[in-house]
Amino acid sequence: MRLALLDRLVSVAAAERLDHAAWEAAFAEAAGALRDRVMAQAGELVEGAAREARLPAGRLRAQLPDAERGEALLNRLLACAMPLERLAGEGSGLLSRRARGAALEAAWEAAVAVAVSELRSWRQRAAVVAAWRRPLARVVASVGGLAVVLSVVSAWLGGQLTPPEWFRPVHAAFWSLPWP
Repeated sequence: MRLALLDRLVSVAAAERLDHAAWEAAFAEAAGALRDRVMAQAGELVEGAAREARLPAGRLRAQLPDAERGEALLNRLLACAMPLERLAGEGSGLLSRRARGAALEAAWEAAVAVAVSELRSWRQRAAVVAAWRRPLARVVASVGGLAVVLSVVSAWLGGQLTPPEWFRPVHAAFWSLPWP
């Protein structure tokens, strides 16, 4: 991305249109590409952790990066270019270009630091997702309840317990089957 940023500036300079707007546009384009890469990596991290933990799809959707988070990240990345924006009134002489180059370098380094920090927070979120486990109490209660129901039904069918009146047709149908 850094090379693409420099390539854009060189191509604009070759066309002799290297004004302040070109510097800002080049940084904005690079910041957008950096945001896209961070959000894609964040999505991959969370999805991988969700696969590992077998997180339900509904819960996964709530954990994935969304457009709002991407927009907030882009705004933080663009805010890193404030030193470059302060040079808007400068001319296009050699000293101004050097000052813009230094400001652009500082802005890019700050943007990379913001991107690294954002990825660190997404790694932490992915670790939380990977540590998620399905609540065991519900599973135990469901299996236990099913075991009790099946035991009672089998006792009714086997004659160990007297079946209730509403169950007698099922009992009669069960015993009318041709058993070997």
